[in-house]
Amino acid sequence: MFSLNRIKPRTRRLLAVAATAFAYAPVCVHAEPPQSPVTVKVSYSDLNVSTPDGARRLYSRIENAAYAACGTSRSDTESLMNAPGSCVKQAIGQAVQSARIPSLAQVYIRHNSVETAKEFGITADVMTAQR
Repeated sequence: MFSLNRIKPRTRRLLAVAATAFAYAPVCVHAEPPQSPVTVKVSYSDLNVSTPDGARRLYSRIENAAYAACGTSRSDTESLMNAPGSCVKQAIGQAVQSARIPSLAQVYIRHNSVETAKEFGITADVMTAQR
């Protein structure tokens, strides 16, 4: 039979620490990510966003910032299947809406749809972009 009296004190401490670590391991693995919003500033002072090329570059920067803020990457399964997660979609939609740049709205519509643009309140920019 197994007896704790035969185990050296140093070994007992090690076993206690290991048992404690194993007891808390599942909590760490399943812990939810923090729910506080993440803000990433996207600089575009070096771009002429009134041109199609400048708007496309800004949209690309916004996409990259959205992936970074959401803790995902373009190589994740969702992204490889041309379907970024809801966090990325929402971050991009909100960024384009708050920028209020018609040429950026046009790029957004080409990547998404008019309906999706309206969901994020890009209505004024959508009307300009459709002309």
